[in-house]
Amino acid sequence: MPADFDWAYLAGIIDGEGCISVAITRNGAYYLQLRISQKNKGDLKKLQTKFGGRLNSNSNTQSYQLHWYGRDAEPILRNILPYLIWKKDEAELAIAFIDQIMISRQGRGIKQNKSLAQFIKDELQAIKRWKYA
Repeated sequence: MPADFDWAYLAGIIDGEGCISVAITRNGAYYLQLRISQKNKGDLKKLQTKFGGRLNSNSNTQSYQLHWYGRDAEPILRNILPYLIWKKDEAELAIAFIDQIMISRQGRGIKQNKSLAQFIKDELQAIKRWKYA
């Protein structure tokens, strides 16, 4: 288990280079994604070793992304929340998404409150427009 200073360090990276968002699959299901983008693959590999996630490359931007999707993002968000500054409100919405939207599995899909999921998605986008425009 990472130490408090590890979570604080990760929070700083996510505050500066992270993205918290809700996306929609082709079949209309909503899902949460948390990602960090950087040009330095080695730094992201070290974070992946400590915190998990999936490491991908983007040949268009010649960068790398470390991703956590859905429930995999939950422990990350809950542990970094006390240390976040710039993205604290986004993380709180993401945790609300996990708590309220990802409520139950039925067969192969997730039963979702799609109007609430869309509301949270829209709120995250509004925060980004307000903060980063």
